Amino acid sequence: MAAPRLSILPFLQSWDAAQGRLTVNLLLVPVGDPAQPLGPPTAPAFQGTALRLAAHISDDPGRVATLADVPAGPQLVDLAPPPDQAALLDWLRAEFKLTRPETVHVRSDDFRLRKYLPLSYRRAHSFVAPKTPLASIDDTYHCLLKCPPPSARPTPPATDEMSWGEGFAVLLRQPPVARAAGLIHTVTIDLPEPAPGQAHPGGWLFFSLAAGHPFAAEAAADPGWANLYATRLPRLDRAEPRPVFTATLFPVAADAAAAAGLGPLDQVFPEATVFDDGFAKIVHARQPIHADGSAEDAAGGPPLRLDPGIQLAWDDEDTLVATNRAIGTEMDGSLPPEAPSAVFGYRVDVRAAGDAGWTSLQAVTSPGFAVGAATIPGFDAEGIVEVHPMTVAGQFWLPVFFARWAGGSLVAPSDDEVLLRGPARARALPYAGTGAGAVPLRYGHDYEFRVRLADTTGGGPAADTDPVNPAAAPVARQAFRRMIPPGAVRSRDLDGTGAHTPRQFQIHRPRIGYPQAVFTGFPGAFDHLAAIGRANQGRPAAAWVVPDMPDPDADLLEIRVLVQAPRFDPAGGDAGFTQLYRTTRAFPALVDPAAPAVLDLTLDWVDCARLSDIAWPMDGGLPGTGPVVVPRGRNVRVLVRALGRADPGYFGSEAARLGSPGELWPGTVTVPLAPEPPLFAPTSDQERLASVFLQPEVPRAAETAVAAAQAGATTLMVTRLAAATGLVAEDGTLYGAPGRRTVFGCAGLKHHLAPDGGALTLTSPVELDRVWLNLVRLRLDRDWSWTGLSSPSVTVSRRVELLPIGQISTRALGSLQVDHAINGQALRAAPDRESLDLVFLDALEPPTGPDGHPYEVRLTYTLTARFDDGGTQSVEVETRLPVATAPKVAPKLVSAGHAFSDYTIFGDYEATGRRRRMLWLEFEPDPARDPRDIIYARVLHQTPDPMLMPGWEPAADPAPYAGLDLDPEAVRVIRPGQGDDHAGLNAMQPLIKAVDSDVHYALPLPANLSSQSPELFGFFTYEFRVGHPQGTEAAPFWSTAQGRFGPALVIEGVQHPTPDLACAIRRTRAGITASAGYAVAVQDGRVMRIQPPNTEIWFVLYGRVMQADGQSWRNIQLDLRRAQPAIRRPTHGRPVAGYLGTRHLPPTGHAAWTTADIEARLAAFGFDDATPLTALAIELLPEPNGAFDAPLAGDLGQVRILRTSPLVAVGGGCCPPEV
Repeated sequence: MAAPRLSILPFLQSWDAAQGRLTVNLLLVPVGDPAQPLGPPTAPAFQGTALRLAAHISDDPGRVATLADVPAGPQLVDLAPPPDQAALLDWLRAEFKLTRPETVHVRSDDFRLRKYLPLSYRRAHSFVAPKTPLASIDDTYHCLLKCPPPSARPTPPATDEMSWGEGFAVLLRQPPVARAAGLIHTVTIDLPEPAPGQAHPGGWLFFSLAAGHPFAAEAAADPGWANLYATRLPRLDRAEPRPVFTATLFPVAADAAAAAGLGPLDQVFPEATVFDDGFAKIVHARQPIHADGSAEDAAGGPPLRLDPGIQLAWDDEDTLVATNRAIGTEMDGSLPPEAPSAVFGYRVDVRAAGDAGWTSLQAVTSPGFAVGAATIPGFDAEGIVEVHPMTVAGQFWLPVFFARWAGGSLVAPSDDEVLLRGPARARALPYAGTGAGAVPLRYGHDYEFRVRLADTTGGGPAADTDPVNPAAAPVARQAFRRMIPPGAVRSRDLDGTGAHTPRQFQIHRPRIGYPQAVFTGFPGAFDHLAAIGRANQGRPAAAWVVPDMPDPDADLLEIRVLVQAPRFDPAGGDAGFTQLYRTTRAFPALVDPAAPAVLDLTLDWVDCARLSDIAWPMDGGLPGTGPVVVPRGRNVRVLVRALGRADPGYFGSEAARLGSPGELWPGTVTVPLAPEPPLFAPTSDQERLASVFLQPEVPRAAETAVAAAQAGATTLMVTRLAAATGLVAEDGTLYGAPGRRTVFGCAGLKHHLAPDGGALTLTSPVELDRVWLNLVRLRLDRDWSWTGLSSPSVTVSRRVELLPIGQISTRALGSLQVDHAINGQALRAAPDRESLDLVFLDALEPPTGPDGHPYEVRLTYTLTARFDDGGTQSVEVETRLPVATAPKVAPKLVSAGHAFSDYTIFGDYEATGRRRRMLWLEFEPDPARDPRDIIYARVLHQTPDPMLMPGWEPAADPAPYAGLDLDPEAVRVIRPGQGDDHAGLNAMQPLIKAVDSDVHYALPLPANLSSQSPELFGFFTYEFRVGHPQGTEAAPFWSTAQGRFGPALVIEGVQHPTPDLACAIRRTRAGITASAGYAVAVQDGRVMRIQPPNTEIWFVLYGRVMQADGQSWRNIQLDLRRAQPAIRRPTHGRPVAGYLGTRHLPPTGHAAWTTADIEARLAAFGFDDATPLTALAIELLPEPNGAFDAPLAGDLGQVRILRTSPLVAVGGGCCPPEV
C-alpha cells in the first residue's frame, strides 16, 4: 500500500436548526508539490483540479465510522479550485525552499509531553489530583527551570529547507490565504429528516472521493491513497439551535478490523463530546506578581519591571492529553489512539466583570492584501492563540499559561503598540485588530474571560454564541491591580551640589512607562507615549527616548527623616539608621502627561540636644505643609519616595503603592548645632567623681612567698572596684550599667579598651591595690544619635595639690574617644538612649611631699569636650583625698620609769598629799619618722601579778593577740565634699608627748581603767605604733584607717603605777587602830582575793615635833607593827583560808596600839603624852625565800615595797585632799 497522497478533514462550523443543515469546512491537504501529478504520472495535479466528494453520515454515535459501515450517501459536494490558487502556490514555491522530503512523525517517548498544573487551574474547579500522569503539581517543572540537568537530546542542524506540508501549515495560519490556495472549502450538508418530535441522535460525518471523478480511481485502487477523517456529530434537535465544533478527528478505516488497529478510539469519545460546542470548560487566570513566571506565591521571585498584564490558560489537562496524542507516548510507553485533535488554536473573549456582552480579543479586519500575484480580498475574521510545546532541559512541556493579555488585541497590536514595544517588534501586519479597545485593561478593575476553540480551518463558534455543554469553570474572573510600585523620584538640590546645609529641593514625580502608564487610565497617556514612540522612528536606536510620563498614581511624596544610630544598635534598622519621623507632601495635580510635575521642598534645620526635646511632626495620614524639620548635630539621611493613594481596590498590595526610596543627597549630612548647648549634664560632684582605695586581697595559702604574691591579685579586685562605683565587672572587664551607653578611658593602669570604648579591661589587677583609683563619670546631655564631637572627643587633665604645703603638679592624662558605636552592655535591660556616660579611670599613687612624707591631696580633674565646629566645653570636678600611706617606721623603746606629781605637805607636816603617778617611756629618735606623727599604744593583754595569786600561781600563756581593730577598708570610697572621719583614731591611744622632749612620752592608763583599778596590780602587754595624729584646720592630717598606723612594737610585762594605798586610823580612849586594804589580783575580769594575802602591810606610827631650830615640824618614828589580815568567818563560825571569791569585801589588815603602848613609846623618846601623832601604811611584796623579821628596819634593803600610803594625822582623818 502506497503512502497517502491526499487528506480530507471535515470540521463542523454551524447548525441551522430551522433548515436541518450543517455547515462544514473541508480541509484538503495534498502530499508533495501540488502542481505535480498526485499519484501516477497520468494522474492530475491537485493544483487546478476540481474535486467532487461524497458525504458519509452515520446516526450511530457509539461506534466509530468505517467505510464498510457507513456508505456514501446521495449528497455530493463540488470543490472548484480558487482563481488565485496557482498564483498563491507559485508564491509559496518561490518564497520558501520547499525541498525537504515529506516525513511522517513517529510518536515516541522522546516526544512525550508534560505540563505543570498551576494553582490557578487547581483552584478554578474541584481539583483533587491530576487525571493524567503527564501532568504534575510538584516541583519537577520548577526544578528543571532552575537546575536543568544536561540535555541528551541533540540539537538538529539549522536549515532553511521546508517540506510542502510545512509550507501548507504556513498558509493555514492565515485561513483567508489557505482558502485562496484551495486548501479550505466550505460546504453544507442536510441531515435526514427525523421522525416528528425526534432529534438526530448524533453520529459521524466524513467525506470520500466521489466515484467517476478525479482521483477516484487512485483511491479505489489503493484504500490508503487518501486519509479520510470523520467528525463526530452531536445530538441535533431541529427545535434547538446550538453551536457545533469538531474537537477531535477520527481516522476512517476500511472496516472494523482495520479500525481496531488504530487504538482504543473510544477513549477519545469524551473529548469529542465535551468540547463539541467549541468552548473551553476550565478557564483560569492570574496576574503575575513576579518577573519569574514560574513563581506562584507572594514571597518568591524577582520584582516586575514591566507589567505583563493577565495570564490565561484553559483546559490544561485536556489540552495536554490531546497534544501529546499527536506527538508522544503515554507515561507507560504505550501509544495513544490515533485520533488527532482538531483544535488548532483558541479565541479569548473578555468583558468587564458584571457586564453581559463579550468582546473578542482576536477580532481583526483587513482591506485585503496581495500575496505574490494573488489578491486576498478584504475580510473580518478572528485570529487565534496557538499553544505549542517548549523544550525544558531536553524535555517537552506545555507552557504553564497559554496567553497573556496586556490590553488591546491578542493577535494584532496597533502600529503604535508595536513601536512602544521596541524597534525589534516593528513588523507590518496585513490586518488590524478591531473591537478589543472596547474593554480597556485598567488597574482597579475586574475582568471575566472565556475561551472559544478554533479548528485548523480557522472555524469555530462566533463571539456572539454561548456554550451549551456543562463546564466546571467556563468563565475566569480576574482582578487587575497595580503590582509595580512607583519608581524613584528625581530630586534637584537648589543649593548646589555639596552645600554644607542643603535647604531647597525640587522633587519630580517618578516616571512611568508603557504599558503601566496606559493601565492607570490617565487621559491622553497612550497618545503621549505613542507620540514619543513615533518620534523614535527617526532616531538611531542608541538615541531612542524612553516613552514615559509622570506617574499619575504617585499622588504623594513620603519624606522620612532618619538619623544614624550608633553601630551595633538594633534600633538602627537598615544601614544603621532609625526613623525620626515620617511625613508626606502632596505633588501638584497632574493635568498633562507632557508637563513637569514638580514639588518644591524646603528643609528647616533645628537645634536640639536630645531628639526628645522637639515635638516632631506626627503622621496623621493627611499630607503636611511647610518646611520639613531636620535635626542638627546628627548624621542625617532624608529618604523620599512616591506614594500611591491608599486604595486596596487599585493597588495589589501595600508594597505596590510604595515607590522606590531615594535620598535627597548621597550618604549623610551632619549640620553642627549652632551653638552647642551645655554638653555635660548638671550632676553633682559626688556623682561625678569617686576615689577608691583598695586593700590587697588576702593571699591564698602558698608554699612560697612568690606564689603567695601571685595569688594576691585576681579579677576580684576589678569586681570590688565596679561595686564601689556602680559599674559592672565581668572577668576583669568593666562595663557601664545595663542599658547605659558608656565610653571608657584610662590612665596609669595597664588596660585594653574595646574598639568602641564601651568596655575597659584591666589587664594587670595587681596594680589596683594601694593606689587611688579615681573614677570620673560625666553624663553627656545628648541622645545616642548625636555626633557632634571631634577626635579626640574629650581630653582629660589632672591637678594635684598637697595640703597644707601647697605643692602643685599638673598632668595631661589622655582622652576619651566617643565613636558612633555601642557596646552590647548598653542594650541590656531597657536601653536609655537619652544620654550617655563618660567614665575615665585614673590611677594615682598616694603622693608624698619633698620631705618624703605623705600629705592630704586636693585633686582636680578637668575634662574638655571638643566639637566638630572647633568649639569646646570644659568641666572641673574636685575632691580631697586623705593620707593613705601608713608610717614606715616602728618605735624603738629605750627606757621606762615613773613620773610623779610634786610631794605635798599639809599643815605642820601633819599629812602628805596623794601623789599622781604615770609610766613614762623613752623612745629612740628616728630621722625617717614624720615629725607630725606621734606614738600610739594599745593593750594586747593583761595578766595578774603571779605573786598575788594563791601559791604564786603563774598565769597561763595568753591567746594570740587580736589584730588591730581597724576598719579593714577593703574598699575605701571618697567622694567630693567628704570630711575627716577620724578613721582608725580610736583603735589606739595616743601617748602623751613631753613638752620639752621629742623622745619622752607618758603612757596613759587603758581607757577602761582608773588610777584605782585593781587591774593595775597586774602586768600588761602593749603594742606601740607610730601613727598619724588627728589634724587641725591649719594643719590637716586626714588619714584612712588602714593608712593610720605604722609597724608594731610589742612590749610585754608593762606595769602601770599601782592603785593608791589608803591608811585608815581610828583613835579611842583605849588606843589607836590602823587598817589598810591588801593588793588583789584580777584575772579574766574577776578579782582574786586570797586569805591570807600574799603581801604584807606594815603600819608606821610617828610622833610630830618641832625641830630644835623651830623651822619645821618633823615626824619621828615611834613604832612599827605588822598588820594582821582580817579573818572573814562564815555563818558556821569557822575561819576560811585560801581563795575567798568575789563576793567578799577586799581583804584588809589591822594593827592596834593601846593608850599605854603609845604613852610608853612617847616617853621613850622623851615626848609628852600630848605629842600629835601621825601614821602611814606600807605594803610589801612577798619574798620568794620567806619573810624577813625586820623588813622595814635592818632588812629594809632586802624587801620590795609595793606601795606606800600618804601620811595621815591620827585623829585628824585619814583621807587628806588629793593634789
